[in-house]
Amino acid sequence: MKIYNITIWLGLTAYFFGIFFSNSVLQIAIGILLCCSGHILRWKYQSSNIEIIDIAIITFFFSGILAWLISPKNSETYTHLMHHLALLSTIPVSYIFVHKKRPTILEFAYIAVFFAAITASAGIANYIRNPFRAYGFFAGPYSLANIMVLSLPFSIALLMYSKKWNWFRIFTLLSIALQTAALWLTFTRGAIGGVIIGFGAGLLIWYKQVADKSSKRIKKPVYIYLSFVGLILSLMLNSQDLRINPISYFSPDARAVVDLSSGRLTIIKEALAIQQKNIEQGNWSNILFGYGLRSRKTVSEFKTGGWESDYLGVLMNQGVFGLFCVLWIYFLLFKKVREKLMAANGSRYYPFYWAVAVCAIAFWIMSFVTSELNGMNSSAQIAILFALLASASNSDCLGIA
Repeated sequence: MKIYNITIWLGLTAYFFGIFFSNSVLQIAIGILLCCSGHILRWKYQSSNIEIIDIAIITFFFSGILAWLISPKNSETYTHLMHHLALLSTIPVSYIFVHKKRPTILEFAYIAVFFAAITASAGIANYIRNPFRAYGFFAGPYSLANIMVLSLPFSIALLMYSKKWNWFRIFTLLSIALQTAALWLTFTRGAIGGVIIGFGAGLLIWYKQVADKSSKRIKKPVYIYLSFVGLILSLMLNSQDLRINPISYFSPDARAVVDLSSGRLTIIKEALAIQQKNIEQGNWSNILFGYGLRSRKTVSEFKTGGWESDYLGVLMNQGVFGLFCVLWIYFLLFKKVREKLMAANGSRYYPFYWAVAVCAIAFWIMSFVTSELNGMNSSAQIAILFALLASASNSDCLGIA
């Protein structure tokens, strides 16, 4: 048992480190944690603690296995299974958060603020060295943007939670500034839009739940949000990148060749044409179970890239069966968010559950134009959101110190 406890703590530590600093370390961490999953699932079954989210994630995982088996290039696409394993890690990560009582949601916020400051600094430094798009310690700008989407709400929640000015509150402000700059310098429109909409929806949630308690508590978040949106809009209007600022000056010839959707409209049209052909010809196996992992490399005339959307990508790769699982998982995420927000209302920990809500909304918005549940680093981040929601104790929700 001692070896088992050491293993899960080693896996969780590597999990956090990997999300912020190294995709390779994250994959190793997922492997370590999944080695413990057999024991966890056996315990859950024997104690009747199997949850609906466990069933949904396991079903989605087996949908991915089936998609890999039917892929015409399954000897090349097996690496994409790692994305499904990342989401499957929700089960062991949630178990650790709930039954080992660590880290708490407050402790995770501290981790996010500190690690995100380092990653954001690296992204800004990389942009200064090569002023194209910021990227962090691994992968490209999309991965860095995803990390900032996870960390920013928790950083702001920690700022709202803290009552006294001290060195760490000042550091939190600096971290927020670095994260905002790094997010902008990725020039990732999906992430920037997700953050704006996520915080906007979060502001409405905040207003609805505290409107009858303190006008001061309402005004402060409003001012912060409007300042943030104003900053982003001013940066957009001053950008010469047509993707970021469509109203910027370009010649008619330049406008004609620039695709503001970055190829996504072409991808959507292509996928719809394939599905329409399936319906006309009665290819129900492809409709129900898809074309296999990384199907764009096998069914697309372009043979490159992905489907650039959770829903479109899963529909093409894993069919209607896989798409149902994605919708099910997002539904369960928002259902759990709503439950915890209601339970934590009035608690001193409320800002952190509010941060989970903002993250969930932002990732969901991003899922329409990027792969989130169907991604690698992003699915691990969503796994953390599920774990934080599962770990809410009665003392947290009731506001007991």
